[in-house]
Amino acid sequence: MTNLIAAIAAFLLSHVIPAYKPLRNGLARLLGEKVFLAAYGSLSTVLLIWLFWAFFEAPYVELWGLVDWTRWVPVVTMPIASILAVAGLLSPNPLSISFIPAAKYDPDNPGIVALTRHPAIWGLFLWAVSHIPPNGDWAAVLMFALLALLSAYGPISLNMKKRHRLGEAEWTRLTEKAKAAPVSVSGIGWGRIALGVVVYLVLLFGHEWVIGVAPIIW
Repeated sequence: MTNLIAAIAAFLLSHVIPAYKPLRNGLARLLGEKVFLAAYGSLSTVLLIWLFWAFFEAPYVELWGLVDWTRWVPVVTMPIASILAVAGLLSPNPLSISFIPAAKYDPDNPGIVALTRHPAIWGLFLWAVSHIPPNGDWAAVLMFALLALLSAYGPISLNMKKRHRLGEAEWTRLTEKAKAAPVSVSGIGWGRIALGVVVYLVLLFGHEWVIGVAPIIW
């Protein structure tokens, strides 16, 4: 458990770097923006690997026993989480994280951004929160609660960063247009939704093989 607590502490501490502007800006000036981003990304990846490794190595200390109905919490929540994550990462979005260049974003057709500015982050939040009820041991609660809290804080932090980067006028224009736009399946994209469902099915049927625990006892 000590290893897990140390990993959680290091992971949390690493998030102070971008949050504390004097430290972040100082490191960016010293290393250069591109080198800083690459180094921070590498550090975050290493710490995330450590976190998951420490979680799997942690002793089982039960807080509450498994109740059959709790297995269904992630099972019914994860389709939504998967679609949010996939559609969010594969849609252009100047207001949040995305694999698609923000230059391709159309304010008049915001897609999933009309539903929420931060779909991928809320997908991660739903994943983390939904896994707490069926995992009533200290290690699982600590890790999933940490990831849920960081996910809940993510939109707040990103809103501040994006607002500063885009400028007040552009931020207001983009956010107001997204709020006014209707949410539609066609706007989000049938392909993205279908891929989200595929990701969910892979996670569902691959869970026992990868994690060692079956989400559903058929």
